[in-house]
Amino acid sequence: MAKRTAKVRKRKAVRSTAGFSTLDGFLKDQGKLEEFEATAIKEVLAWQIIEAMKAKNISRKGLAERMKTSRSQISRLLDPKELPADIITRLPVRYTFNSRYFSDKYEGLPLNGYAELFRKMADSANISIYLDCDYFAVREQIPADKPVVYTGPVDRFFDYRFGVLGWRMLDFEREVLDVEDYQGCAVLNYADEDVAFTRIHEFRHLHPERSYGDKTVIFREYSRLAGKADEPHYPINTVSDKRAYDTYRAAAVAWPNVVFGGRLGTYRYLDMHQAIGAALNTWAQTIGPHFREGAPLKRTAAAI
Repeated sequence: MAKRTAKVRKRKAVRSTAGFSTLDGFLKDQGKLEEFEATAIKEVLAWQIIEAMKAKNISRKGLAERMKTSRSQISRLLDPKELPADIITRLPVRYTFNSRYFSDKYEGLPLNGYAELFRKMADSANISIYLDCDYFAVREQIPADKPVVYTGPVDRFFDYRFGVLGWRMLDFEREVLDVEDYQGCAVLNYADEDVAFTRIHEFRHLHPERSYGDKTVIFREYSRLAGKADEPHYPINTVSDKRAYDTYRAAAVAWPNVVFGGRLGTYRYLDMHQAIGAALNTWAQTIGPHFREGAPLKRTAAAI
């Protein structure tokens, strides 16, 4: 009976994919290839993490304690259904010796660094900068008709009314070494399980035309989940996170004079050039017309 069943199943499979030499061809014809690949990637990622935990004899509770988060958060992260399908697109996959992170034709940095860039941008009699000032401590003092560009965590703005979104953050460890060159490149990633940090930065390699003397500065980067008391750096963006964010985005309509921007305000994973582009688009389409013509602040793809 078992052999007969196997034969019947095989004939059915052949009939359903007739005309296609590969499974990929059949799925592509059905418009299911991308969905199938994304699901497979998420399943494999979750399986690899779980297998590594078993090999190290680490429970979900133990992992939660190490990462300073809750067991429920770990369970959510290990659920393949919760992992965002675009997680694999953040890292380039190549079969060449090209070690560059980005695939852009040109890459560059501000000649004198980002600090100097922002200093010049803020060098105006019309701009006042207040340090150590909590927006939520002064929010009620801001006139309701004044436009506000909010770039903090969107869930914090609404006092976590629809739940806490998933965030990650980075801790940095600085060290000055008595060598001219520590690692030979600006960034070196560490994928080993027994190494706590994810990468080491050595900034002298970003500007090789400069003279740095006989010492170098390195930063070790540690990645972890961010809690309410932390300053998050980028979204995790699971399926449930996206649902909660959509609710926050809908709630933003009740704040017509607030523009939500940046990684935290729009809950998007943005690289530096994307963040700058989004800010420029927000000015051109929303903030600029408001000041020049009195136009209402409108929602755009760059900001909500």
